[in-house]
Amino acid sequence: EHTITRENRHNGLWRTCKYLGSLLDTKCDIQRRKILAIEASKLLEDIWKSNLTIKLKMKIFDCLVRSIYMYNSCLWTVTVTMEKQIDAFQRKLLRIAINIRYPKIIKNTELIELTKQTP
Repeated sequence: EHTITRENRHNGLWRTCKYLGSLLDTKCDIQRRKILAIEASKLLEDIWKSNLTIKLKMKIFDCLVRSIYMYNSCLWTVTVTMEKQIDAFQRKLLRIAINIRYPKIIKNTELIELTKQTP
């Protein structure tokens, strides 16, 4: 249990405090969510490489990967730069989900259109 007061708010211990499964520090929580989402995505590698339709893969993606990454994101305080990083990571996850890997190339706009996801 952590109690944040004016006197101890600068010691940084509050950054490690979890509230409903989320860290209080936005940057730390986003980084943690990225790790969890990548781990979940790796567990689904057989599905991503299968011949399932993109529509079905996106339903699986939304339920099992996006939900992990975006959990409690409404509590995040993000800057424009952080928002761009979040969108870039989402596109990375989408490329993994539809099995687009180097040397295959797809533009970001085509990716969003193909997967029917919103940034």
